[in-house]
Amino acid sequence: MCFLQVFRLPKRIEGQGVCLAARPRPLWRLLLTPLSQGRFTLEFVIRLQGGERVGQVEVRMDTQGLKQAEIGMEVDPAHRSQGLGRRALQLIESYLADTLGVETATVRVREDNSPSRAFAEQAGYRMAEHDPNGMIHFKKRIGNST
Repeated sequence: MCFLQVFRLPKRIEGQGVCLAARPRPLWRLLLTPLSQGRFTLEFVIRLQGGERVGQVEVRMDTQGLKQAEIGMEVDPAHRSQGLGRRALQLIESYLADTLGVETATVRVREDNSPSRAFAEQAGYRMAEHDPNGMIHFKKRIGNST
């Protein structure tokens, strides 16, 4: 079964000195995305208010239900430990919960990545499971169920 679900995606999400700018995807890439897999990805670039690119955020979601999202984020090394990742994560969580109705967010971190594990825990994520590939899945409730 193939279907098209349309979202009004923001070009920008701004707040707290950080801007998430939607990364445009070519139409051909969207059309060739296999919807049969039941997942899609939203991509954002993290920029400072002045426009400097300092990282990126990817959000993977199921096309059915939209209640859960997996968030992946990277901040350039020169801009780490300044609160930019925390602020970008708060912006994307608010957007997912308030606009798309997402209830639970997941962050996957390699077992040996102590700084990222600490970041997830400080952001309110709790360890949910380990997978066989050495990844830890952290989960957080970001929205309300209806």
